[in-house]
Amino acid sequence: MILEWYWLAVIGFITMILGMYAVWKTEFQGPAAGIQARMRDFAKQAVATGVKDYQFKLDFSTSSIEQVDQILDTFSQRHQNDPIPEKELSQIVLTWGAYVGTALIKQVGGKWHVNSQVTGANTYPILYGKRMIGQEIIGQSNEKRQNDKLPIAEAAPVIWCLKRIRHGAKESVAAKYRQAIQV
Repeated sequence: MILEWYWLAVIGFITMILGMYAVWKTEFQGPAAGIQARMRDFAKQAVATGVKDYQFKLDFSTSSIEQVDQILDTFSQRHQNDPIPEKELSQIVLTWGAYVGTALIKQVGGKWHVNSQVTGANTYPILYGKRMIGQEIIGQSNEKRQNDKLPIAEAAPVIWCLKRIRHGAKESVAAKYRQAIQV
């Protein structure tokens, strides 16, 4: 009987420690701790929604961004007739912005961030560039590589999707995407 209680106490203690670690990992490391995984999950959701609701096979290619623009146009038309509630709008722009951003990362590299010096807090930009800081630049001496600090480009696909819904076709996500991959 005492042995059973001992094992229950040990299991309870281990469970408590694992729970505290999970809280620490998600809460105390800040919102940036899991942004890569969260945006990947949103992008997967967009792919599933594209097939289920719009019959589009989204494959993260440049041409699939045109299809996302069409999907966002349906939301834009709906929003013009009857404004989409902010909570729903946030979910929509995170889902489709994550898809567009993931396609951009697959095309030119880069990494998701939570905050931006350009667009502000909680706007989920991507910092990228053809030469990311810290990457080796082939054909240059070590001294030249250390002194050559090119700025990294920033893209805001979540904001692009929000503007597309609020302002219509003049805020084409596909056009912004094409411009971003030229950097």
